[in-house]
Amino acid sequence: ESVQDLKKNLKAKSSDLLVATDSPENTIKRIVELCKQTAPVTSLVYQKEITFEEVNVETSLKNICQSNGIKVNEVWGSTLYHVQDIPFKVRQVPDTYTQFRKEVEGRSRVRPTLPAAEKIKPFPNVSLPDQCVPTLGELGIKEPVEDKRSAFPFSGGETAALDRLNFYLWKSRAVETYKETRNGLLGTEYSTKFSPWLAHGCISPRRIFREIKKFEKEEVANKSTYWVIFELIWRDYFKFVCLKFGDRVFYRTGIR
Repeated sequence: ESVQDLKKNLKAKSSDLLVATDSPENTIKRIVELCKQTAPVTSLVYQKEITFEEVNVETSLKNICQSNGIKVNEVWGSTLYHVQDIPFKVRQVPDTYTQFRKEVEGRSRVRPTLPAAEKIKPFPNVSLPDQCVPTLGELGIKEPVEDKRSAFPFSGGETAALDRLNFYLWKSRAVETYKETRNGLLGTEYSTKFSPWLAHGCISPRRIFREIKKFEKEEVANKSTYWVIFELIWRDYFKFVCLKFGDRVFYRTGIR
């Protein structure tokens, strides 16, 4: 659903999304080769990741780009606080959340969000191996059965994520009681439900942060509105712990 929505949104901006079911390395190699004669690839841009398998893919892509004279641009975007803005070096990230939170809240800033581009360049005039977004069945996954009792009756994608953000803050105003209700089990409004969209990159923590700040300025600022930001910082903490300890977070012996 998230991939389908991204493709739809890119088409609305005069561009498109090339879908492939091969590995990133093989797909990039194929694109580079297909574009070589008429529209040579000059840059590869991706969001920087921090854990083992993703970093291995990045290393492979850098090697491919280096052998083809292609510039690599890594973008940091998965956390609320930019890695360059936290008040300590990565290897000095605190081992406790409270210390981390107090340091970043007191000495760092959340970078502003940027407006989305109105138009994006279309694909070059090259025959690219675009594929339809595969169904769950084609991926060997059983289609889920919808349950009306679900606490998450939502769809994937940026469009659904932004709808949820708008509804939770400005329509239901459930954010005003988030701290009291966040550990509930029934219904859709006891918690934000932002996590799946954050995990899939459909919405950024900074977008949520800015909308919370706008709500606090125009409507209500209380412990509950702050607690959403508090949870986003928790998410940052685990990201930076992974960055600090690397592969050790996956060891049976732990990070010690």
